[in-house]
Amino acid sequence: MKVIIDDLAGDVLCSASFVGGVKSWLRPSAGFSFLISICPSFSVTAIMVAQQNPLSFPAAAVGRAHTILAAAAFTSALCIGSLLHYKKLSRTALLAIRMNGSPLSQPRRIGDWYPERNIFQILIAVTSVPRFILVALQYYLHRSRTSSLPALVFIFGLIRTISCGGWVYITSSDDHDIHDIMMITYMVCNIPWMIGGIRATPLKSSVVRRKRTYIATVFFVTIIPLIYYFIQHKIYRIPGAYTRYAFFEWGLIFSDILYDSVLSKNFGKPICNLVSGLGREGDNVGYQAIVTGLGLMVSALAKHANHSNNPGISGHLSTQRRRLQQDWFDIALISVFVIYTRQHRRISPFTPPGRSRASDITPPWFTSGISLGSLLFTAHNLLADPSTLVAWSWTGFTNGHPRGPVPHVHGFLTLIAQSIGILAPLILPSLDANPLASPVWFLYGAGSAYVMYMYRNWLGYVGSLNHALFLMSIFPLVLQKAADTEKVARTYTTAMLVYCLLNLASIFTAAYAFVPGGQIFREHTDLVTIGKWLAYRLHSAPPTANQARLLVSVYRLPSTAPKPYKPGPRVINAGIWTIHFGFDNIGHDSQRGVRNLVKDMQLDIVGLLETDLHRTAFGHRDLTRVIVEEGYNVDIGPGPNSHTWGCVLLTKFPIINTTHHLLPSPHGELAPAIEAVLDVYGTPITVVVSHNGQEEDALDRELQSRKLAEIMSASHHPVIFLGYVVTKPHAQRPNPYEIMVKDGNVHDIDHEDLDRWCEYIFYRGLYRTAYARISRGIITDTEMQVGQFVLPKYGYGVAGQSVEARYLRARKEDLPVAHWFPMEYYGSPIRGGVDGHFYHVFGTPLYYKLPETAIV
Repeated sequence: MKVIIDDLAGDVLCSASFVGGVKSWLRPSAGFSFLISICPSFSVTAIMVAQQNPLSFPAAAVGRAHTILAAAAFTSALCIGSLLHYKKLSRTALLAIRMNGSPLSQPRRIGDWYPERNIFQILIAVTSVPRFILVALQYYLHRSRTSSLPALVFIFGLIRTISCGGWVYITSSDDHDIHDIMMITYMVCNIPWMIGGIRATPLKSSVVRRKRTYIATVFFVTIIPLIYYFIQHKIYRIPGAYTRYAFFEWGLIFSDILYDSVLSKNFGKPICNLVSGLGREGDNVGYQAIVTGLGLMVSALAKHANHSNNPGISGHLSTQRRRLQQDWFDIALISVFVIYTRQHRRISPFTPPGRSRASDITPPWFTSGISLGSLLFTAHNLLADPSTLVAWSWTGFTNGHPRGPVPHVHGFLTLIAQSIGILAPLILPSLDANPLASPVWFLYGAGSAYVMYMYRNWLGYVGSLNHALFLMSIFPLVLQKAADTEKVARTYTTAMLVYCLLNLASIFTAAYAFVPGGQIFREHTDLVTIGKWLAYRLHSAPPTANQARLLVSVYRLPSTAPKPYKPGPRVINAGIWTIHFGFDNIGHDSQRGVRNLVKDMQLDIVGLLETDLHRTAFGHRDLTRVIVEEGYNVDIGPGPNSHTWGCVLLTKFPIINTTHHLLPSPHGELAPAIEAVLDVYGTPITVVVSHNGQEEDALDRELQSRKLAEIMSASHHPVIFLGYVVTKPHAQRPNPYEIMVKDGNVHDIDHEDLDRWCEYIFYRGLYRTAYARISRGIITDTEMQVGQFVLPKYGYGVAGQSVEARYLRARKEDLPVAHWFPMEYYGSPIRGGVDGHFYHVFGTPLYYKLPETAIV
């Protein structure tokens, strides 16, 4: 093979000749490129061309790096674990102390122990890079125009690698079920990976085929005693069975590593040059599609690192940060002008003999526009923020642990899935049977969308990750077809029309109560999903593949561990606030303003309402991203696929369990509620956060109130209710007040406060010691309400629950300082207060003495 590179006017102009009729492609680059060309023999070298200074490295080093890193990961965990925690690792569920178990067991080896678990996971993360490259290179070596087997092996190789990350980073101690599911997925994918890899290996590579066959045989034979001893240990509890199980488990591990190491035997002579890079080729649609996908990912990464806000162009940021926007727009305008006035040298792509170019067959502009519009909508709706897909899968907590991924911790996984997806069209060549344009790949994408829509928690999120991978992989296909129509105005007008219609339909699934005919779309995300998938299927033309390099995500973690503000006196400060979608009265992002007031009020439990912003109209944001870094556990409530305006629970206390409710809403907007059980100073307390419907739908309000009363009355624990009820105090049934207070068996925070309508705080089984109403400032259109409670001493119930005993009003000086609310917030609209917030209605917090019989 021969590749000629000339430096022309600062650019790189490339031409190529081909050997054996096999296509080689090379995209010009102003800086550097990675080059891949395929020749009939099977060995690989990767070359990076940087102007006149070529840099090459043997691809066999990739295989050796994978083998060394993988072996180092497992052996280091074994050695360090045995050295530091042998006795702890040897304990089993059958005998807690006797040395019956084996520290050799892989899941027991990494367990929860520092530092072996951390070192193991770091090395596995590093190993993933050569592992993905090996999967891609194997496909390059084995690909064929007459067989789809190499493509299927490639897909299973990707799934196998991702599932490996699943059982490595989610140990059995974290979530036993998910760990087992990922492990089983990995084992099952090994079947097509090994058998398919052997079948796809060319017959002339007899040594590789023979070695792989031997190793695969050992691998599958080892599974038989592995299962046998696992049953002996788990079911029959035979002493010593777990140790024997561990030996065979290690056999599987090394067989797995050795199988992949054999592939590097093919990487000998310089016959395959890996080409990628980001240069300048404005007329190449595939290249532009990749850049578009990268732009979406960079934007999502920027939001992920900036509390779910786009730091460059979000119009709702603070005044100081908005000053930078003009600079960004100036740069954008200059860039558009430069691109418009640039004279491009069009480079015609090589067309293999006997095959017509895709651009010679003009696809219909209408169907191409529909496909493009649908893809743009879905990418914007689901991938604009990494936490959106997490919100789709979120259901809360069980036994103190989240059931699924947490937005600020696991959002980076979405970016990783997108990265893999955008690499797919780069590493898969433009063959006559491009797997990305095949019905099999479309079914894979449809299946991932089904799992994302139908399931929750980790399973639903895994479906979401696969869906993100699929969406990024078809960007070049869809954009190439749109470009080939040669009807630019018609195609893109159709695309934007479809984009806008799908956006409206997705918004109407929750906002149906505010638009004529909106009831048609009520809770029908399924129709929106089906519609966009029918539009996807209209694409078919494979693009010219181009490759890119991208940055990898970093993500934020809370700076402090959650802990209550006043654990000594067992005080609980709980607040409710409707924050109106995170926009203040000027139109800026209100997250930091919300955080400041919550922090100053020292709230241990916070209910935030109107918080679901994972829609295009609200910028796909997560309103908990700033405040969670102050040390709060968070339940983000029902996701955007539940079609509500959202509610959030933030707490300094450990969350034992949460349940999400969609309250009865036969006519009006859907009402979300979170029922949580918190571990408050060792005592379980039920906290309910809800956003009820409006007064226009009397039946909805009544049914919702009955459901909330049922939830509160059924709890055997102390109860705190924080909600948006829309009722006058003491209103008789069917109005919500009487239903919730009497049927729910709770007390009003202060039944003499008659100036309320939306927000209410109810409680039971606690001593209320203070109540405050803080003005909204510029944050939202609704005040914050705060109730202060004291938990009875452990083992004692509340005493003195008569009206007189509960309403022993006091001055703040009559209570310990730990019960005082901040003095800085005394003020008025004219002066005083903090950032426009002050104690209003009463002009001061209301304080209450404890009954004389109270034991705290």
